[in-house]
Amino acid sequence: MRAHLLILLLALLTSCAAAFQIPWEALPFASRLQSAVFDKLYWAASPAPQTKVISLRHVYHQGTVRYPGLSARLDLGDGSISASSSDSNNIRGVLRTKRVKTWKPRDTRDYLHAHRNGDGIGIKSSLNDMDWDEIEVDAPDVQDRETLLTLAKMASKAYEEPSKKGDGDWTIGGKQEWNLSSSFGWENDGIRGHVFATEDNSTVVVALKGTSAALLDNGSTSKRDKDNDNLFFSCCCARVGWTWHTVCDCYEDGQKAQSSAASLSPGSSSDQQTCGSTCLSKALIKKSFYYPATTDLFNNISYAYPNSQIWITGHSLGGALGAMLGMTFGNPTVTFEAPAERMAALRLHLPLPTKHGKLHELPITHVYHTADPIPMGECIGAASLCANFGFAMESRCHSGHTILYDTVEKLGWSSSVVTHRIATLVEDLLLEDWDKKVSKAKAKLNNKTETSRWRFPWSRKDQDEPDEEKVGSVPRLRSEAKCRDCSDWKFTDDDGKDSVGLGI
Repeated sequence: MRAHLLILLLALLTSCAAAFQIPWEALPFASRLQSAVFDKLYWAASPAPQTKVISLRHVYHQGTVRYPGLSARLDLGDGSISASSSDSNNIRGVLRTKRVKTWKPRDTRDYLHAHRNGDGIGIKSSLNDMDWDEIEVDAPDVQDRETLLTLAKMASKAYEEPSKKGDGDWTIGGKQEWNLSSSFGWENDGIRGHVFATEDNSTVVVALKGTSAALLDNGSTSKRDKDNDNLFFSCCCARVGWTWHTVCDCYEDGQKAQSSAASLSPGSSSDQQTCGSTCLSKALIKKSFYYPATTDLFNNISYAYPNSQIWITGHSLGGALGAMLGMTFGNPTVTFEAPAERMAALRLHLPLPTKHGKLHELPITHVYHTADPIPMGECIGAASLCANFGFAMESRCHSGHTILYDTVEKLGWSSSVVTHRIATLVEDLLLEDWDKKVSKAKAKLNNKTETSRWRFPWSRKDQDEPDEEKVGSVPRLRSEAKCRDCSDWKFTDDDGKDSVGLGI
């Protein structure tokens, strides 16, 4: 009834504007009324939210350094994955979808084979021959808070270890016979992904485990994770200071290139640090065991669910690896507090559909907040918050789109590595609409300052001062297309050409 009245009022207002030749934007409340009508029509035409039971079906594991080629799958049917977990593997939550455009490569076999073997020439050759299909798929409605909350709970579940730990409970694949009874290799080496599915298997969600730092879980894989974090997300091999153990030698190559350039051009100097861009690309391709292992894990899952719509999610490193999968295969991806992965993706020469669209148009969404220094790219230098833990998380630019919660300005939070926990997003941000949380924080601040209603410079805050515009249940989508990584570095390629920033 209310929607019909709004439509009649909008029609009457439109007729009056046409009769008296009054510009539409000059009418009072015109745009606000039009927006309200469109909102009512949208929700009236939209189907009722469908509550689905998302069950944890499998735990997949892919070996990396110690057990290369290992593929393991644990099928879950008894309803518990750890003593600390809830009584059920089911996550009951709202999953709203929307149709989005994406690009899928027709055949990635040659490309992935070259990546698995560290063949840089083969990677570039396969990319040149790659064909793409532009398609529409169902994707998570990332502007719906309850959908984000459901996905974040899945990302959190990925940190829980399965209670079944006997070799007989796992289906083991690979070309070798694995003797894991003593070491149980997939706990200390590899990539772990939890597979959730709806009751009809129409939608499958792959949740990738993130970095196992001490503040996140038991730290069983933290050494491998830290090496890959520093390789992926530092400007140049985790060269933070002279006391740091670097993960590749490209900084020294850059010094040599700088010295050669100085000898050719006497008197020239540069205040910027120098790094070899070709060296960086080769190092990531040869040393980043996590990317090829993640693609192998994803191929195993997609083979098991050939007719399902597969989404990807993950927290921290798991989110960054998930975004790289989203780029490689064109699948919708939602990450939580993931370090910026665009720089690593370009250095790895991922199969990006740049001929068909922009990188920020891919169906990839990153959710994080301003008090988390890791996705914000604030872990720069030996005095940074992350350096105390041995991490050089210096990248700043994400692919796709971003949902950024401004917890520093709106809620008064302080920047801290502790806020990087997935529980912070789930319990402190996603359980309540963002505009309501901001309003409560503002009211709390006003109560503290109620005793003094005068503000510098000598102006009075009136009771009828308009409130700031509401931002909705989640912050608006934004693009980081204009973001620039590592602008304080100079990168030199094999031809002796210099470039500032990124280093690809």
